[in-house]
Amino acid sequence: MPASSADPIVIHIRSEALSMAVVNRESVGNLDPSWDAIGVYVLLWPTATDGSYTAYVGKVGQSTLRKRLYQHHRSKEGWTRALLVRRDTSDGFNSAETGWLEGRLTDLLTLAPLATTVNRPDKDESLPRYEREALDRMIRPIAAVLRVLGASPDTPDQAPATKVRRRPRTYSESVSDLIEGGFLQLGARLRSTHTGTGASATVVDGGKLEVEGQVFDTPSGAAVHIRGKETNGWDFWGAPSGDGSLIALSELRRRLREEGPRAAKAPTPAESAEQPALEPASVPTTATPVTIADLVAARLIGADEELHARSGGLEHVARLHDSVIELNGNTFSSLSAAAVSITGKPTNGWTFWRVQAGGTLIPLSELRQRLATSGR
Repeated sequence: MPASSADPIVIHIRSEALSMAVVNRESVGNLDPSWDAIGVYVLLWPTATDGSYTAYVGKVGQSTLRKRLYQHHRSKEGWTRALLVRRDTSDGFNSAETGWLEGRLTDLLTLAPLATTVNRPDKDESLPRYEREALDRMIRPIAAVLRVLGASPDTPDQAPATKVRRRPRTYSESVSDLIEGGFLQLGARLRSTHTGTGASATVVDGGKLEVEGQVFDTPSGAAVHIRGKETNGWDFWGAPSGDGSLIALSELRRRLREEGPRAAKAPTPAESAEQPALEPASVPTTATPVTIADLVAARLIGADEELHARSGGLEHVARLHDSVIELNGNTFSSLSAAAVSITGKPTNGWTFWRVQAGGTLIPLSELRQRLATSGR
């Protein structure tokens, strides 16, 4: 333990050869030269009374952790503590390893109901499989330290069990059911639970999985694509759990079946402003969802319609063709999958994409609502 509260708390995890430092914002200058190393870090804003908090996950691949924290002391307002992570070995991490850890930690906090992440980096998947498996074992101790700091990374699967309900005679759960039940969310990145398989998938609109640019209707279809043989996708794919491990979709399905829905993660004010609710309030949730094909059949859009969007200060144009979205030489089976390929984060494609109508651009969600409520 440090001699005073102004000094960083340094933690050594011998089993994984990790060193971690917890430092207050005003005490950044007390970090010693051992933190002139590359690694990953988490900036933490004050924890609210309900336990919610904001976090920024970053990596250092070219500079040093100590220098980067000095920079954030001047450039980023509001954070009060930081958790630094470096390799406790002579050669340390390399830039690819820090990129992978940055993405893995962000995936975890994205699914934690109490956490709001202010960045969404892409996880570096260029590492060999055995290196990714070794790095994955480091997530548990990092998650444990975050929990001690009051920044809970716990995910819905870790919530205390509620009263067990009688299992229905027939029950057919889907990935969409997990999303609606609060156990998963759009944009979540899943990873293979099989040792020796470093595959990843993204949950996209309609409860489908996107793997290597292709969209699959079921977890098993996505798993077969990876393994080339019959595979139970519900056991194959796992979501990040708050203890740093992966929890199989089959286990989340069992929790949903026996315990009922959890409270879904609420969007941040910024997300609410940018991305309206997935279903307009005036559209009955029990109604059959309106599809792109329905809009074409109702002649609200053309079968070869041009779609427009603005993101990151840039204009993007896609084209609809036989209910498939063509964008930058790639094809997507859903509006949200095409939107996520641009934003890199969970995005409602119905509000993201717009079409020309009456000399102005309007969101497809408006046309969907019009068709759902009035038939035109």
